[in-house]
Amino acid sequence: MNYYEAIIMILEKRGPATIHLIWEEMNKLMTITRDEDLDIVHLESIIGLKREWFMLNGDLVSIRPERDPVKLTFKLSGYPGPEVKVTVDFIKGTFTFFEWHFNLKGRVPRSTVKQLGSVEEFKKDLYSLHIWDWEKDYQIDGIIVDGTSWSVVLETKGETFVREGLDSFPKEWKRFCRSMSQLTGVHLC
Repeated sequence: MNYYEAIIMILEKRGPATIHLIWEEMNKLMTITRDEDLDIVHLESIIGLKREWFMLNGDLVSIRPERDPVKLTFKLSGYPGPEVKVTVDFIKGTFTFFEWHFNLKGRVPRSTVKQLGSVEEFKKDLYSLHIWDWEKDYQIDGIIVDGTSWSVVLETKGETFVREGLDSFPKEWKRFCRSMSQLTGVHLC
């Protein structure tokens, strides 16, 4: 776990906190993984360098509303199917998974759920994927027949980020798919 992830974890657990309180919590965490304590001046500089993540109001630190996830909706479809929709509610700590099969004759194959993951772990992964920095639309040039279309809608406390594509993906796509698959227990993409 890096310093930013630790700060986010503390702020998610406690809500807005003073630098001193974060420093105390960080040192508790760091004694488990490291030999030396974190200097409070170093912590202040870490928070100061990550203004896109943290807001400072005097000595009080909080996660910026546009970086604080509330809900994520992921859709994936391609020929011949299936179409998949996953909705993650970060407030309730729950998710739903829907899978549609079209134009199938006979028995419908079912996805095998290996093991369900944790919304909390998925949220940690989400921070490192930087969905808010993805391009709005990923498309390749030319005519696409039977391609894979996808969309990710990330609602935060301050903004909604809509990202989508057709047969073209952000560089973090494989990591995103791995995280979604770990959460749902089903191989998705």
